[in-house]
Amino acid sequence: MQHAADTGAQISAGEKPNGARAKRALITGASSGLGLEFAELLAAQKVNLVLAARRREPMEKLAADLRRKHGVDVVVEPIDLAAPGAAARLKGSLDERALQIDILVNNAGYGLHGEFLETPIGRTTDMIQLNITALTELSYVFGRDMASRIGIFGPQWCSRSGTVHRKVLDPRSPPHPRSTPVDSSRKSRMF
Repeated sequence: MQHAADTGAQISAGEKPNGARAKRALITGASSGLGLEFAELLAAQKVNLVLAARRREPMEKLAADLRRKHGVDVVVEPIDLAAPGAAARLKGSLDERALQIDILVNNAGYGLHGEFLETPIGRTTDMIQLNITALTELSYVFGRDMASRIGIFGPQWCSRSGTVHRKVLDPRSPPHPRSTPVDSSRKSRMF
């Protein structure tokens, strides 16, 4: 608990001094690279975080640093988002703890280099599972929840949606007004 200097009231990391709930962001791929940068930028703005990636140790270190440096609440969720159904499991885990996501940063992903026909097909399908399927599922399960809270659910949401890779999903102002998951998957073709 922290004390609000101007009122003397106690507030938790999940609240703002005026009693409003602080925003919470889910950052996938949060154990390295751009995920670290997104976490630092959002924590500096006093946004509470959920960090999701396969490797627990780097996320725990980052979480401790962000808590100390910015005083935000940080939850670590080790999960392999390339596994089928991972997005629904992550959403269920957060729902069980009443952690509401306001900002989704779909940062998890990777690319393969080399000749397509010389790359084992399992590596390629794992990449597609993470870069396209998990991304779409995360956008869907968390996007539906966000949209329902701000009242833009239904046909207008469907026509305005888009899967956003390495960008913040904000259902009030998606970056590609007519994009659909099919449009995004077309951009991922190998041939």
